[in-house]
Amino acid sequence: MELFGTHVFDCTGVDSSRTPLGSGGSPALGEAARRFAAGPDPRVSPRIAPAQPAAGVRATVVGAGYSAATSVLNLLCGGADVTWVRRTPTAGGVYEVLGDDPLPRRRELCERANAAAGGGKVREVVGDVARLGDGELEVRTAGGGEAVVEFDRLYVNVGGRPDLDLCRELQVHTCYATEGPMK
Repeated sequence: MELFGTHVFDCTGVDSSRTPLGSGGSPALGEAARRFAAGPDPRVSPRIAPAQPAAGVRATVVGAGYSAATSVLNLLCGGADVTWVRRTPTAGGVYEVLGDDPLPRRRELCERANAAAGGGKVREVVGDVARLGDGELEVRTAGGGEAVVEFDRLYVNVGGRPDLDLCRELQVHTCYATEGPMK
């Protein structure tokens, strides 16, 4: 079954409650102050549209999921200089390509992201984001060193948390571990 549409609506409520950049679910130094001081930072975004012009832009993508791969590929198509920050080093490509993947577009995404990462099209930095500054990230690398990544635009694809405000308002009992409704 194939479905086609002209619009996709994300009604999950996760853009306003994304997971922090720091390790272990904690905000990186400076992240909380930047997030709430003057509203959303126009340089920080959860996603980029396909083929959006980005020539000459120093773009940094943080994350290792399919959203991060999509952001990296869209930025490359737009002509950006891309740095990809991930927490975990990988061998043999960023993503495992499943030979019998029932979603052919996901397989294609994995193959293209692996080619971009392995082909020198993006700068890769592996480690934990320690600090978010004005136009830069400080990353503690796996070898115990530090890397400073400068950016014009930052794309945060580290996951999101559900917006539970409505559940609180309706007094829905939620599970402490999954945040799903219990009754």
